[in-house]
Amino acid sequence: MRLSERARLKLDSLLPAPLGYRLDLLRPLRFYGGPMNGQGARQRLVRELMRAVAFDEIVETGTYRGVTTTFLSDVSGLPVHTAEVSPRYVRYARVRCATHPSVTVHHRDSRDLLRELAARPGAPTLFCYLDAHWGEDVPRHDELRIIHARWPRAVVMIDDFQVHDDPGYAYTRYGGAPLNLDYLPELPGWRPFYPATRAAAETGDRRGCLVLATAALAPAVAALDGLRPAGRHLVPTPAT
Repeated sequence: MRLSERARLKLDSLLPAPLGYRLDLLRPLRFYGGPMNGQGARQRLVRELMRAVAFDEIVETGTYRGVTTTFLSDVSGLPVHTAEVSPRYVRYARVRCATHPSVTVHHRDSRDLLRELAARPGAPTLFCYLDAHWGEDVPRHDELRIIHARWPRAVVMIDDFQVHDDPGYAYTRYGGAPLNLDYLPELPGWRPFYPATRAAAETGDRRGCLVLATAALAPAVAALDGLRPAGRHLVPTPAT
């Protein structure tokens, strides 16, 4: 990235939210890329999941510009709760999502949103797209622990994940450690899956992902063409 571009991005990030989000709205939507990092195979995978599992609602952590948010609403027709801590991104996303009444943009920490949703009665089947990362604060462990404790029927997709046998997929590091299976908390009974599409055949940013399924939904998820086993259970399922 050229020095002039880095300087522009730095100045842009310093704009106050009421001014910054208005500037964002003036830019063409393609400036922010397509849903799911513009990755066509990832988008097809999400559609496949929506057909295979009767989800009741969707939670997204890390709204950013709301591009993936509206995609999730369009392909599912379900209520979508999305959490974002940046005031600028929240303002922008609320404008962008105004035509999607099933979307609720929450200006709050994703962990607080998940705890609030977990406190409701009932046991809805949940699809969760985890993409929240705010500087050094990466809530992935806490998010997964909350979901594991409350939702026995859940499928979770994690963005920016290392696909260990396909180096063509980009991934994130936190504190120098890659976001991979070793980074995750213990999730008894859950099954991990990688995308079946190799990075060379993917489009867009080619970011890796992991799909996790609770024991109740693992058979349905394992049958999908768009996924392959990630190689092991996260921990052995306890004997009964």
